[in-house]
This record gives sequence, C-alpha cells and structure tokens, in this order.
Amino acid sequence: MNLADTIAAVATPPGDGAVAMVRVSGRRARAIAAATFRPSAGKPLQPRRFTHGFVVDAATGTVVDEVVAAWLPAPRTYTREPTLEVTCHGGRAATAAVLQAILRAGARLAEPGEFTLRAFLNGRIDLAQAEAVRDAVSAPSADAVAMAVAQANGSLSRVIREVREPLADLEARLEGSLDFADDGVPELDRGTARAVLEAAATRVDALLATAGPGRVRRHGLRVVLAGMTNAGKSTLFNALLGSDRAITSDEAGTTRDAIEEILPVGAAAIVLVDTAGWRPPGEMPVGEAERLSGARTDASIPLADVVVHVVDGTAPHHATAGRERIAALAPGGAMLEVWTRADLHRGLHAGNQVAPGDQFRVSAITGEGIQALRSSLHARAVAGSRGAGSGSGGELLTNARHVDALRRAREAIDRAMAVVAGAMPDDLLAADLRAAVAACSEVTGETIGDDVLGRVFRTFCIGK
Repeated sequence: MNLADTIAAVATPPGDGAVAMVRVSGRRARAIAAATFRPSAGKPLQPRRFTHGFVVDAATGTVVDEVVAAWLPAPRTYTREPTLEVTCHGGRAATAAVLQAILRAGARLAEPGEFTLRAFLNGRIDLAQAEAVRDAVSAPSADAVAMAVAQANGSLSRVIREVREPLADLEARLEGSLDFADDGVPELDRGTARAVLEAAATRVDALLATAGPGRVRRHGLRVVLAGMTNAGKSTLFNALLGSDRAITSDEAGTTRDAIEEILPVGAAAIVLVDTAGWRPPGEMPVGEAERLSGARTDASIPLADVVVHVVDGTAPHHATAGRERIAALAPGGAMLEVWTRADLHRGLHAGNQVAPGDQFRVSAITGEGIQALRSSLHARAVAGSRGAGSGSGGELLTNARHVDALRRAREAIDRAMAVVAGAMPDDLLAADLRAAVAACSEVTGETIGDDVLGRVFRTFCIGK
C-alpha cells in the first residue's frame, strides 16, 4: 500500500441501518471535501464541528445523499492525518453511493486496518494499542470490551515498558563499559545486574501467568459439547442458547460439523460448540462425511476449556466409552457430564466416575437442569477470566503474539542470569540483554518486521 495516498472506507458495519459513516484520511482529504460536500447553509466546514449538507458527484454536481460532515485537521485525529468523516443514510445503496463519490474525487479504498496502521506509523499509538483496537471491535463480552479499551489506552504498554526499561538501561551501561573500557569507564557490577535481571524475571513470569485468563477474557470460555450420536447435544445446545440454532432430529448423526455460538453470561462470554456425535463402540461411521465429522469433533476437544460430555440418560451404558475417549483426547482437561432426557430417565447410572458437582441431569422438554448447567458454565467463565499474577499490575496477556515475545524475553533473561552466575564474559551478557529488550519491544512495536505488521493488520476490518 502507498501510505501517501488519501484513503476512504465505510467505518460502520455493512447492512441497512439508520446511519453509516464514511471516513477519509490523508493529505487530499480537504480537497476531496471541497469537491464532494455542499453545505446546506452555504457555510464552509469548520474544524471539529458537524455541518449539515449534501454529498455530490464531483463530475456532474448530482446530489448523492443528505449528510452531516465533520472536518478534523491534523494532527488531532485518529491517524494524525487530515480527516473527513461523513455520516450518511445507513442503507447499503446510499452508503455505497457516498463512498463511490469520494473515491471518484481522488481517494482510494483503504486496506483492512489501514487507518489504525497509519495511527501506529505516525506515532499516535503503539502496536499493542493497535491490536487492542481490533480486540475491542470483536470483543464477545463486556469484560472483553473493558479490557481491550484499557489496553488501547496503554495499560499493557506501560507494564511492558516497566519491564523493558531497566533491562535497556542495564544494556546501555554494559555497552558503555565495553566500548570505553580504555577511557576508564568502570565495569558493570554483577550484583546490580543480578538484581535487575531477577526483578525483570519476576515481572515477566507474573505476566505470562495471566495468558490463560487473558485468552478466556478476550475470546470467551470455550465449551465443547461431545458425546455419542443422538445423545441430545444439539438439543442441549439450543436450550442453553435459548434459540433453535442447530437442527435436531431423532435420526442419529444429524450434526455434521462443529457449530459455534457466543453465549453471553453477565459480563463474561462462553463460546458454545456443538459437535458431531461418535458412533457407539463397535459401530462404524456411516459414510465418509460422518467419518470426517467425527475427526473434527476429536480435533475440537483438546482446544476446549471445558468439555461437556453429553450422555443419553436412556442409554447409560455409553457413558464409560465417551469418558474414556474424552480423557484420551484431552488428558487432565476439565469435563462436565450431562445426562439428557431426565423426563424419561430419573436415575443416574451407579459408578458414574464423575466428581460431585460435575454431573447434571437435564431435560429440554421440562427445562430441568438447564439453568443449573448454565450457571455452572457462567461461574467457570468468570473464574477462568480472572487471576492476573502478582506484580503484573492487574494486566492480562490476551494475545498469542505477546505471549510468544515475552517467553523469548524470559529465555534471554535466563541466559543472562546464567552468564552473571557463571562469571562469563560481559559480551555474552550484552547479547542476552539485547535479545530480552528486543523481545519486549516486539510487543509494543519498537522492533518489528514488515511481515509481522502485515499479519497483524490483515486481521482488522476495512474502515478501522
């Protein structure tokens, strides 16, 4: 992409609505405003004021839509570039017509995330803040929104700087002692180095300990419904959601693919996954499609935070085989067991081998047990998104890229501490300190390659 271009995009979701907003950013934004916007009262656009008027085709003067426009001079804008924001009618045709008029006047369509990329490249935000902007857009819960907004305002970046700066200072002092040893610059005190490294290791460990809760807070608790065919998984899925999202039938093997839906529970969220059922032991899948759907079910179980083993309450002899399969696929994973059709089968199978409190009896017909199960999952979602480690400043790691960078920083700190403990040469210590500082800097984007930037911003929507 050419960052000297003036870009434009619809910044609101596609579809029909009351209003939509088209955003324009770049050095030609003012000229495009002059060519396409006609104020209704004849007064020109004023900085940071809404002005009523009309978008017109620059070539013909034809009115395209009635709008409200705002002119935002640089640098006090989202991108730090001259910006025009046009609020028009929200229908698909009206929005497209306004965008096309602006593009014909000299803008080009923005790439995904290009507005936020420009904000990053122009120094308004760092990379961790940019990623938090994306997370705020896609957040599945109020908790996730609050966390993303805090990180977009620099909460995580401040913690990373607190880790990085003492290491960078130590590196600078060490480099000075190496470069100017002949000028009488004293050698770095190893005791001081050890103290700085141990403090950094403690902070990084505290941050890394939050990766699990952070993932749950950002994405929601992943709950996979698994069990034999016709056990009632899809019916339970619909009952938990409160809507007929999945097709249900008395015919075994109705579900062929994993179906995901967000189940809001208070300020948290659950990603509920319905899966294809397994055939009972001794029965082979019927056809290639069923074999593939069973393989997808198997692949989804290790990715779950909680597996809900759904057992047909009228066929309790299938319970053991299902438990064993889940345990083999996700050893040590969290599992709840739900026995369906409680209105038809009142007793639970003796010797169920499930921990007390982890087994539920439900009926989609009477509603028995549904709220109790939903409450249990809610409690797990809330508990799973808490637990920031001490010394982390209450911040949670929510991004796999950040986790990877901090793990590499921690490894470099370990190597540096080994150098200090072993009285090895200072140039080895300097190399490890550089690696630790660079890894921390990757989180906020001070040291980052174009390939990483491309991967990050491709995950954004157009218009953000």
